[in-house]
Amino acid sequence: MFVLITQRREQQFAGRQALLALEMAMLNEQKAAKIIELLEEFRRDSPIRDRSDARADAISVPADPRSVLDAIDGRAAAAPVKEPRAGRDITGNDA
Repeated sequence: MFVLITQRREQQFAGRQALLALEMAMLNEQKAAKIIELLEEFRRDSPIRDRSDARADAISVPADPRSVLDAIDGRAAAAPVKEPRAGRDITGNDA
C-alpha cells in the first residue's frame, strides 16, 4: 500500500513538473517572439534599407497556447498507455 501511495505522489509531482516546464517553455517562446518583433520593427525603421523577412515575420508571432495543448492532447490520446500488471509495481517487480 505504501508503494502505491508513494508512486501516486511521484506521478502527481511529475505531472506538476511537466506542466511547469510547459508553462516556462511557452513563456520563453512568447518572450523570444516579442524580441524578434521588436528587432523587426527596428530593422523596418532603419534608414539603411528596408527588406522583407518572411521567416522573421512568421516566428515573431507567439504560439497559441490552446492549439499547443490541443496538439499535446492529440498525441497523448494517440499513444497507448501501458498499465502495470496486477501484483507488480511500476518497475515490473513483484509488489
